[in-house]
Amino acid sequence: MSSGTPLNAIIGFSEVLKDGLLGDMTDQQRGFIGDIFNSGKHLLLLINDILDLSKVEAGKMLLDLELIQIPSLAQEQLVHRFERSQLAAHQRLHGRQRRARAASTRTPAR
Repeated sequence: MSSGTPLNAIIGFSEVLKDGLLGDMTDQQRGFIGDIFNSGKHLLLLINDILDLSKVEAGKMLLDLELIQIPSLAQEQLVHRFERSQLAAHQRLHGRQRRARAASTRTPAR
């Protein structure tokens, strides 16, 4: 289930900006847009979790309970977060290098 169009619009437009589809931004602007995008996605997940919990409480969704190994689950999550942070750092570096190359090839204004 989705939270509706306002939040989806915030996520969608911030993704357009984050991906640079509307032009270049400063590093600070890119950081702010990334925060807006990530916060919007996080909020959407929280809303969907709350909606799921309300379904469970209303008896419209059944839980499938199972035993899990907390240490292995925690390790998987840490590895996943580390890999995501490495990818994000690589993407930031690549973006900076691309912008530096583009700036170096521009003709100086006269």
